[in-house]
Amino acid sequence: MRITLLFGLIVMLASCGNEDVNTPSEEVMEENEVEVLPETEPEPKANCYYNGNLAENLSKEVIVDLLGETNYSEFIRLDRAESFINCKSGNDIELLSFGDERYCTPNSYDLRYQIVIDGEAVFSFRMTSGADMKFEPVSTIVEEQLEGYQKLLSGDFATSYADARKIAIENGVDLSESDLELVPDEQNTTHNKRYYWEAELEYDHNSIALLQIDVMTGNVKKKVLTIESIE
Repeated sequence: MRITLLFGLIVMLASCGNEDVNTPSEEVMEENEVEVLPETEPEPKANCYYNGNLAENLSKEVIVDLLGETNYSEFIRLDRAESFINCKSGNDIELLSFGDERYCTPNSYDLRYQIVIDGEAVFSFRMTSGADMKFEPVSTIVEEQLEGYQKLLSGDFATSYADARKIAIENGVDLSESDLELVPDEQNTTHNKRYYWEAELEYDHNSIALLQIDVMTGNVKKKVLTIESIE
């Protein structure tokens, strides 16, 4: 499949800026007896329509490598309304919605996805690439989080998202004001990372208090970050 997609990408890129402008046939020229002008170099095609399906499929391949085919099919949704493509149109740069019908030369992609469990979007993440469509998670932190969600979706954690929500609310978290996300334990440097459910408890001008819920035991602890430690 990867070979087919890459071939499609090569064909698409080869067509950008290399197509000659249509010229009238010799028969039409003779019939109209137009004056023969000095030959000029044909103008390249001004714009090239990006291949949205190819970009989406190449991005999907990377996510499948991280989460697995089954998890991708069951839980991952592309949020087209929040996905964008950065285009070059002449000397201008335009930010277009992914799937926009206008022609453009692709410059970069920013695709937003959601992990949806029981009809609820529990985590949003972005896949980005340049014009080469070599997609990757927007940051290494997000990539580590996705590794945690792969374990969650595969049933490796004892504390589900629904369980974590209940525990967070019982401990004073306002989920209308704070996200509840899987985060890796920064103190654990082993290959087998530990994860917590994390939500914001409160904050002021100098610090942020976080609630962390162990994914295996459901035990909670409070973590305070000062502005100095964040910087």
